Amino acid sequence: MARKVAIRRIQGETHPNVSVGAEREGWEMIRPTVGERYFLFTDGGAIFRSSRVLRVGSSSFETQNSVYSVRVIEDEVDSAVTQELGRFL
Repeated sequence: MARKVAIRRIQGETHPNVSVGAEREGWEMIRPTVGERYFLFTDGGAIFRSSRVLRVGSSSFETQNSVYSVRVIEDEVDSAVTQELGRFL
């Protein structure tokens, strides 16, 4: 099951693609998991991929390069769209 979330980069070095304060909204099929990369499927069709996750908090996660806050918009949705996204994981 997927969750619709907004992630915001709240800490990290200067990066050309994702500045501190930038927010992305989309669907996560798998919650942030230590040792794995995090994927977010945006409504615009893009896929956001993070570096490996080092720590996971109740509403945030830290990667090798950044810290992100997570705001849940829609919790645990099972729909035709999320089932289709699940085929790619």
